[in-house]
Amino acid sequence: MKRVIVFGLIFYSAILSYFFVFKTEINSDHISNLLLFPYYFRDKVYLPSDNFMIKYPFYSLVVSLIGINLWSIFAISFFCLLLTHGLYWWFYKKVILLNNVDSKWWAYVPMTTVIFGGWNLMLHLVHPHLRNIEIGLLFYILSLFIFGGKLKPKLVYLLIAVLILVFFSDPYYLAVFAAPVIISALIIYYQKHDSRYLLISLIVYVAALGGKILEKGLVKTGLFAFDSVRPQISLEAFINNFSHFIPNLHTLVRPGFSAVLNFSTSNIISSLSLAGVIISLLMLGYYFWQGFCKSDFLKLYLGSSAFILIGVTLFSQLGSFGLYRYYIYLFFLIPTMWLMVISDLWKQKKLIIMNFLLAIFLISALFNTVSFYSVLWQRRTVSGNEDNWQLLKQLKDQNLKYGYATFWNASINTYLSSDVIKVRPVHCINYQIMPYYRLSTINWYEFAIHHGETFLLLNHKDLRYGCSFKTIKSQFGKPSRSKTIIFKNQMKFTLLIYDYNIGQVFN
Repeated sequence: MKRVIVFGLIFYSAILSYFFVFKTEINSDHISNLLLFPYYFRDKVYLPSDNFMIKYPFYSLVVSLIGINLWSIFAISFFCLLLTHGLYWWFYKKVILLNNVDSKWWAYVPMTTVIFGGWNLMLHLVHPHLRNIEIGLLFYILSLFIFGGKLKPKLVYLLIAVLILVFFSDPYYLAVFAAPVIISALIIYYQKHDSRYLLISLIVYVAALGGKILEKGLVKTGLFAFDSVRPQISLEAFINNFSHFIPNLHTLVRPGFSAVLNFSTSNIISSLSLAGVIISLLMLGYYFWQGFCKSDFLKLYLGSSAFILIGVTLFSQLGSFGLYRYYIYLFFLIPTMWLMVISDLWKQKKLIIMNFLLAIFLISALFNTVSFYSVLWQRRTVSGNEDNWQLLKQLKDQNLKYGYATFWNASINTYLSSDVIKVRPVHCINYQIMPYYRLSTINWYEFAIHHGETFLLLNHKDLRYGCSFKTIKSQFGKPSRSKTIIFKNQMKFTLLIYDYNIGQVFN
């Protein structure tokens, strides 16, 4: 059984990573850090947060062995996904032991449905920025909390795991993880006067504090600048999120069904899928509080997590798709919770209730399966980043090697060209094109870095923030030539070519 599961995890992680890299479209956000690592500790780099630091050795190793190409993205995605699934399996096995499940094979059936969490869930998991490892680490830490063993080694493992999680996580993820842990541990300490839980809360707090100390130390070196996303709570954000984000929660599991379903049912199907998830969580939560959960800590953790996630969702200014990533671990928890509840109902001979709950679970999994595989069907004949390859051909035909574009059209083209054509990110501020320093280095915008022709790539979306061809002409002068590029998806780009490095205007 163990060999079957190991092989299944390897096979599934490889297939999912392959489809993500070679059959869908990767973007600049996926690979920007890979382009930055050669500049670490040499030039000043601008990172979203300090969690990018611990990824440096791994990225460096992969690129040095494989090079800058799509296979390096595949290797990173596959390794991270396999590690995440492996750590989740470790947690799942512990839950089986905790609930004294007799069967050796059917207990693993609910675990397989975690792969049917909808395309948006999968998209976050295969993202090669190592964020998915947060999920695996989270379940490893939970396994330390709720299962027996010697205290001292567990506390050491806890400190190491939380420190790693701190350095891998963005500030929001750390908040939605650490706060429930500390709250749950303090409640149990107050109820049972068990000093172990006080130590748990202190370890998590100290580890989180350690991340901030590291960030400030790196800033003082002058080699790093961090632009961390900070939770900002406001009534205005609540009104905005409630009116836009909440009615569209079905996009948690929505893929786009046009290739499979020839009628407009995508929102209905994805809404039903989400409804199944919500009903599952509510009913499972009820049975957990009725004593089906064998761990007081896990019960408190799930409850406090729910309140914190709801608060972050409703009041945070982050909003939109960015918040969905913090719900991913709920999709992983559902099969585990089902295992606990159904195994206890089986032992108590409550077969009617068990079958009813099982039907809801399977229906929800079915809708998510349709959601997931409809995307693979839709994209099975699509060459990933087809537009980028078309653009790179145009740049090669024009013999262009250095230029500037907005974030989403910059680093991805540099990466796909294997760093032969360098495209640096810029954006429009106060009617002028300026360097976009996030996920970049100051070295990229120095005048001496390139001599000769450069280009500026823009589309109509890039011009909506105040910049126009008129303001661009007044800033950089008249281009030596220009070219309009129309992609197969009918998106129009304008390529402005200058006979000098327009980067000198930035300095």
